[in-house]
Amino acid sequence: VAADALYMGNVAGSDPARACHEKLGHIGPAKLQSMVRKGLITGVGGASSVRPGVEDQCLPCLRAKQTRARVRRGPSPHEGRQAAYPGELVHVDVVYCRNPTWRGYHYTLLCTDAATRERWGKEVLPSKAHVAEAYQRYAAWLRTQWGGRDGHVVFRWAQLDLEGDAPSVRVIRLDNGGEFTSAQFRRFLAEEGTVAQYTSPYTPEHNGVAERTNRAAWDMCRTVMLQSGADTRWWG
Repeated sequence: VAADALYMGNVAGSDPARACHEKLGHIGPAKLQSMVRKGLITGVGGASSVRPGVEDQCLPCLRAKQTRARVRRGPSPHEGRQAAYPGELVHVDVVYCRNPTWRGYHYTLLCTDAATRERWGKEVLPSKAHVAEAYQRYAAWLRTQWGGRDGHVVFRWAQLDLEGDAPSVRVIRLDNGGEFTSAQFRRFLAEEGTVAQYTSPYTPEHNGVAERTNRAAWDMCRTVMLQSGADTRWWG
């Protein structure tokens, strides 16, 4: 017995609209109504007989067509508040590139300061095991940039006089990747007094600044590479 004959036999039922819905590959009720109205389907009784909820009553549709719910931004205690000084909040992420560099490296670490929106992505890494060392170099770079060693930091748009020591990272926002949850990385954060804010698993929307940095950096990289005709190995 052919497979299509078995399927057509299994979907036969007393509800003509439901049977058409299943025989046509579980099409949506709006499409089914349109086909009935145009006379492409007969024996159903009219477009009004196709209930809008026919798809909601179909268990295979509910199981096969389910999608991830949209991540909605709820009320936040920090709503409307922005980072006031460099290092107060830093968004960090590791990006993987399928095409290796000429040295065989695939990864890069991108850090974005929430106050200045300055992006740091000088590290091209052979593996995620080197992320902790790369972040340590970023933290040292933040403390010494633009005269930060003396407590006076000059940016393109502002001058800040910091009391005490040079600026350090207060809060870091990142995902739950193993490179960020390793003992070495957590130990360095504890020594620096940095609070780690981990996003929910499989929810990159919670670290949108880092994701936007990734897109901007790689869009620029791909565009320059295509325009220059350079080999893909020279992206890093």
